Amino acid sequence: MKKITFLMAILLAAGLTRSRAQDTWTQKADFVGTRIGAVGFSIGSKGYIGTGDNGIGLTNDFWEYDPSINIWTQKADFGGAKRFNAVGFSIGNKGYIGTGDATAAKKDFWEYDPSNNTWTQKADFAGTTRWSAVGFSIGNKGYIGTGYNGNSKKDFWEYDPSTDAWTQKADFGGGERQRAVGFSIGARGYISTGLAPDGNNKNDFWEYDPATSIWTQKANFGGAARSLAVGFSIGTQGYIGTGQIFFSDSKDFWEYDQVTNTWIEKTDLAGTERFWAVGFSIGSNGYIGTGYNDNQGYKNDFWEYTLENTSPTCAIPTTFSAFNITPNTAKLKWLNINDALSYKIRYKTTGTSEWTLTKSTENHKNLNGLAASTEYVWQVKSFCEINPVVASDWSAKQFFTTAPLRIYSVNVEATVLEIYPNPSSGNSTLHLILTQSSLVTIKIFDVNGKEISTVSNEIYEAGDHSLPINTTSFAKGIYLVQMISADGIQNQKLLLQ
Repeated sequence: MKKITFLMAILLAAGLTRSRAQDTWTQKADFVGTRIGAVGFSIGSKGYIGTGDNGIGLTNDFWEYDPSINIWTQKADFGGAKRFNAVGFSIGNKGYIGTGDATAAKKDFWEYDPSNNTWTQKADFAGTTRWSAVGFSIGNKGYIGTGYNGNSKKDFWEYDPSTDAWTQKADFGGGERQRAVGFSIGARGYISTGLAPDGNNKNDFWEYDPATSIWTQKANFGGAARSLAVGFSIGTQGYIGTGQIFFSDSKDFWEYDQVTNTWIEKTDLAGTERFWAVGFSIGSNGYIGTGYNDNQGYKNDFWEYTLENTSPTCAIPTTFSAFNITPNTAKLKWLNINDALSYKIRYKTTGTSEWTLTKSTENHKNLNGLAASTEYVWQVKSFCEINPVVASDWSAKQFFTTAPLRIYSVNVEATVLEIYPNPSSGNSTLHLILTQSSLVTIKIFDVNGKEISTVSNEIYEAGDHSLPINTTSFAKGIYLVQMISADGIQNQKLLLQ
């Protein structure tokens, strides 16, 4: 009895428990074809699966899943070459796919816009070519690391869509590996499992803090060491399941609690064991589908995971914007959380320590009494229950800069585009005045005419608008800022020094 008690103490100290919760898996509409090594991610209320190997060859088709009607719809083919073992994730309202194996390792990187169903090639992944890497997003940045191309990798890179630029960050703390899983919870990223260079599977679990670019080892993944598993997050919990354990397929499913740093075994995937599957979450539900089973071969079934009889969670707000910025006011907006009853917003002058708190019952908030020509940092959290309180963590930090003191008038006869400060040594703000409601597209080009960044592609009402742009990663030099609206084309030069 003493030995058993001692063993249980070790397991609890390591953050591992095996109590099963009452969760359910519901089979949904099959994916439209069998597939292994595909990529999957969600944008808003829709899920997406694309690329992979269908048993006949490599593919580049791309499909959208609508859980409200349980239907798959084919969208525009992925813009790059056919491939599998690529990386996919979303940032805000855009999706991204890159790297992978297409008869040779790749490093091209593509952006998908669901609003117009188009793919745009972006700056190549800055690391070496690879496949079987890990990708996820935190706030408004994307991340790719680990992988394989003749040897396993441990380098880790950050992508900024506002500048279309890659920055190398601290190497993954767990060392070289491929076929791992990754996901993010709030302002932290996580990587676990995978295949090490010595041929052994791993079950270590690591947390990445983008604010400090530091990796911290957390409680080991609760299941057996494995590779080719799936991972995703729902609220403040992360999930890992399926995969290949030695040469056996698996369908066990585990939940990680970020607050307590513990793992709990959940209800097994209701479908057959598999590896090389796809997993993602939409709202408060998770999804796993496709993959390979050693006895049945390629799979196309698709399953929805629902939590039952558990403490409610509240999603962290995402997809932010700051506009209608004047010297003393700004309007903040974020993606609406379906279950949120209200939101708390905090903001402060960058570099100071004291936050100002305010609330909103809508997914936007007008701030007043701001200082002119000042950079502010802000965050939002959602509240889904009042008694007891169920709230999300704070969102990733966002920034905007108020306009300088000046006289504003919306009674203008022509559309206006201005930039301040200009010249600039850091972030700048675009000020535009529209004479009519219009779709406004604003892009930045270098002196060679190469598109560097898309600042806006949205409909704005007539009137005054200010948009912050992040130019900190741009090289010094002259850039052209171009705005296309219903009134025509306006161009302004921006000097970075």
